[in-house]
Amino acid sequence: MSKKNLLLGIVSSCLALAAPSVLTASAHGAPPANGQQAQDVCIDSLLRTIRAMPEGTYLDTTIPGLPHSGLSPGGGLALGTGSAFLLPHEYSVDYWLLGYPEGPQDAAYADVAAAWDGLGWPITDYPPDEVGSVRRAAELPDGYRLGAQLSIDGRHISLVCSSSRYPGWGPQPSPSPTHLDR
Repeated sequence: MSKKNLLLGIVSSCLALAAPSVLTASAHGAPPANGQQAQDVCIDSLLRTIRAMPEGTYLDTTIPGLPHSGLSPGGGLALGTGSAFLLPHEYSVDYWLLGYPEGPQDAAYADVAAAWDGLGWPITDYPPDEVGSVRRAAELPDGYRLGAQLSIDGRHISLVCSSSRYPGWGPQPSPSPTHLDR
């Protein structure tokens, strides 16, 4: 056996022992084993949020009538520097919270907090940032984080989910849905 093949075998064995199994199903309470599991838990957490809110609430990456309002479709991001293959990754996805009457979204913003509180997720409210937008966050038991940000004019709310870290190898997330209904 060549030194190259031996080295590859040793590295592969070490990686297999160090990484959680990519064959196990993701469950709340466990860190994701790969990007697809991270995406699945984020989407599930966002759906649980809007299902705890009034009928008609939904999430979309674009605000109807505002074509330049598109948000990132979500994906995995390598954390740190060096080889992107071996670095830990974090999955993140953003949506607009929609389905409320146009105008100030104070009621919707309060409903987000009520939904998270009802789901038992601790909430942190942050002071307005340098441009005046307000945000709050919820920490899930498995290290996932949800965030809600009220726009400067108070007329739009974005919701984001970020996963805990997962190994950079293994199945990557499929394209995130652009629309989520209750």
